[in-house]
Amino acid sequence: GKPNFADRSVQDAVLTVIGKAYRTYFVQLIDDFTVASTPELNTALEIAKTEITRRAITTAASQIAKIDFSELLPLIVTLANESKGAVSVRAADILSNATQNRTQINPILELLKEWLQNEDGKFTPRRRWTAIVTLGKLDGSMSRQVLNILANCTNKERTSYVRSAIPRALKPFVSNNPQKSKQILSQLATDKEVFTRRRVSQVVKELSYRETDFVADLLQSWFMKGSE
Repeated sequence: GKPNFADRSVQDAVLTVIGKAYRTYFVQLIDDFTVASTPELNTALEIAKTEITRRAITTAASQIAKIDFSELLPLIVTLANESKGAVSVRAADILSNATQNRTQINPILELLKEWLQNEDGKFTPRRRWTAIVTLGKLDGSMSRQVLNILANCTNKERTSYVRSAIPRALKPFVSNNPQKSKQILSQLATDKEVFTRRRVSQVVKELSYRETDFVADLLQSWFMKGSE
């Protein structure tokens, strides 16, 4: 029978084919996709349709990004700035997929470091949050760079919900550099914002199932410091 183009799986498949086989045309349509990714949402039906559109766009954009993520920056920035986390995380998905092309790792890390700068409010908190979430999705081979960026962010970032994203972002890299991870988590565990401290507790609990030695050492250091 005829394909149902209203079906999400069909939309995903079509845009994936376009992304893989007709890259030039896809890039030419990026402006339209950028608008389509963040329309005004007035009804539940529009929200549902928009989510389908975003999923399809992200699927196709991820294929293009593996070749040259810079061609997708207008779309990536639009998604990254969106106030809803479920939308801005799409930008993180596209950028993390783009690092599968190893030649793009350093440019993407530099982009994320740039986004995390908060001099004179240069970048929105949501974009900085997206940068941190992206770091948490990167490959373990980048653990040194990722943890250094997160440590710097821990020292400089002042927006609570941006800081609260750091514990989960470092979680995949704990085994690669336990000492650096311990340093970051210990600093955030004494954060003035209760939400950030709760996020640290959640991540430590999750780590206890697979990183038992790390968690035991971390908690012991906290108890010893508390008894001083």
